[in-house]
Amino acid sequence: LQEPLEQDEPLLPPTTVPASAPTSLVALLLRQPQCMLVFVSTAAYYAAFSAWQAMGALYFYRVFNMTDVEFGILVSLSGVVSLLVQTFCVGRAIAYLGETWSGVISYAFRACAYLLVAVAHTSLTPYLSAVLISGGSFLSPSSAALLSSLSPVQQRG
Repeated sequence: LQEPLEQDEPLLPPTTVPASAPTSLVALLLRQPQCMLVFVSTAAYYAAFSAWQAMGALYFYRVFNMTDVEFGILVSLSGVVSLLVQTFCVGRAIAYLGETWSGVISYAFRACAYLLVAVAHTSLTPYLSAVLISGGSFLSPSSAALLSSLSPVQQRG
C-alpha cells in the first residue's frame, strides 16, 4: 500500500463571496424574482410530463387500444428521439434562438403533443405525440442557462 500524498494546499482555491452576493436561495429569489418564474414553469412542465408517463398507459389503452408493451415501446421511442434531439439539435438551437425562446419552443412542442392525443384519435397520433414530446428536450439546458445567467457569478455551477 502506498502512503497518501500530503498536500499543503487545497485542490481548489477558496472562493470569496462578495457581501453584495445573495448567500441563499431565498436571497437570490428576492434579488432576482424572475428565477422563481423559471423554477415554477419548469416544475409544472415536468409535472405534466410525469402525468403523461404515469397515466399515459391507461389513457392510450382506452383511447388508442394500445397495450402496456406498446406504450412502453412508445415511451422508449420518445426517449431515443429525445437523446438525438439533445445530442444534435439543442446546442445549435440555443445558440441561434437564445435560452428564452428555446424554452418557449419546448413548451410549445409538449403542449402540441398533449393537445394532439386529446383531440386527434388516429392510429398515428400516439407516435407523432411521442416525437413531439421529444421536442421538449430543449427545456433543461435552456432553464439551466437562464438560471445561470440570472445567478451571481460566484454561485454559478
